[in-house]
Amino acid sequence: MNVLTKLALGMMGQLRPRPAKGDTATSIALPPPEKHGGLPLMEALARRHSSRDFANAPLPMPLLSNLLWAAYGVNRPEGGRTAPSALNAQEIDVYVALSSGPIFMTQLRIS
Repeated sequence: MNVLTKLALGMMGQLRPRPAKGDTATSIALPPPEKHGGLPLMEALARRHSSRDFANAPLPMPLLSNLLWAAYGVNRPEGGRTAPSALNAQEIDVYVALSSGPIFMTQLRIS
């Protein structure tokens, strides 16, 4: 989809994310995200780094909830999200790979 098409569809309110392909779980129960505390922004940026090591242990559900809310959570009463998007098109797809199968972010309900 080119930029002009996105602009036109966004203005008409017709631009929506495509549904997930393949088998995904229909829902996953997560605790509410912690929206307070943590590191100050500049300290978090100073500590940021890439890693190629992966643990065998699953992420704790509270940590997964926090990460997903930061990536795609609703942070305003009118439904605005934490991730910016042009014309509020919400073109962001977030996937989670769990031992029970993948989860598509728009299907998650973070209470």
